[in-house]
Amino acid sequence: MNLHILAEAEEEIEEARKYLNRESRGLGRRFLDDLAARFATIAIDPLRFPKLETLPDDSPFRRALLHVFRYLWFSRSLTTQYSSLL
Repeated sequence: MNLHILAEAEEEIEEARKYLNRESRGLGRRFLDDLAARFATIAIDPLRFPKLETLPDDSPFRRALLHVFRYLWFSRSLTTQYSSLL
């Protein structure tokens, strides 16, 4: 599966990286590594992540926590991409 990251999300990722590097040298790189690992998992098996509990059952949105950092990643499953899995 191909991941598409919105421009707004890319901006937030860069802001988080810069902030973390100001806090501790190299921390921004660790954040990007953690995020890349999570993206790889999402790309392989996006349906393994839980749906958001606060949204209706038919909502295409799922959540994925990063391993090291306290960031939450929201993703939207496009039905056409998963039609063979349904």
